[in-house]
Amino acid sequence: MADKVSWVVPTVMTPFVGYGPAPGRQRNAFISPNQFRGRRELTTPKPPGVIRVFVTGGSVAFGSGAPGDERTIGAYLQSALDRVGARKYEC
Repeated sequence: MADKVSWVVPTVMTPFVGYGPAPGRQRNAFISPNQFRGRRELTTPKPPGVIRVFVTGGSVAFGSGAPGDERTIGAYLQSALDRVGARKYEC
């Protein structure tokens, strides 16, 4: 099982931060073209009425060792905010 989990993903040079996760499928993790974990692509500019929540941090915030994208802190937060339903959130 542990050999199928993404603990550390390949990186690419990224402006202003040095290096970031390489976009694409990385074992059980998917990195979006914006270098966020998950398949959702952000639209710019942000749609009216949408509140974006950025989870910052290290390996735990990224979801290292999570069995899938749906089992990360960001995904759990997105699910909880979707249940609130009063506003549209993107995590």
